Amino acid sequence: MKKSLIFGVGFWISLLSFGNFKSALAEEYQIIAHPGVKQTEISKDKAKQMFLTNELLWNDHSEVKIIGFSPDAPDADGVAKEYMGMTGIQAKKFWLTKVFNNVIHSQPPLGDTADEVVEKVCNMPGAVGVVPKGTKLGNAKVLLQK
Repeated sequence: MKKSLIFGVGFWISLLSFGNFKSALAEEYQIIAHPGVKQTEISKDKAKQMFLTNELLWNDHSEVKIIGFSPDAPDADGVAKEYMGMTGIQAKKFWLTKVFNNVIHSQPPLGDTADEVVEKVCNMPGAVGVVPKGTKLGNAKVLLQK
């Protein structure tokens, strides 16, 4: 009985530890921008303000165009939690509310994968997005690596 209890506790501790390790790995992101964006770096706080639509201009006063993940994308919840404090579906609803309140003109384009987010960022002047580290970036500019 005592051995099985020790094994059971050890088993759950190892599972919880692995889950935390996996979460730590999943939280490594990089903020990318269209190659024509003049800014060379960005703080995490400024990026959060952009994704929350509180900051809609780059330093040179050109328009920020957000690229997000569709709610069902594998990275949607991690990115939305890290940069908006919500889930992927909450982020989509949040942006739709901003459209209805005339804060932004339309919902940001959404990618189903990190590669699609990179493609959209590279093809839309003024665009900013967040993708996991290790994603192939094409000619996107990295503004912050976490």
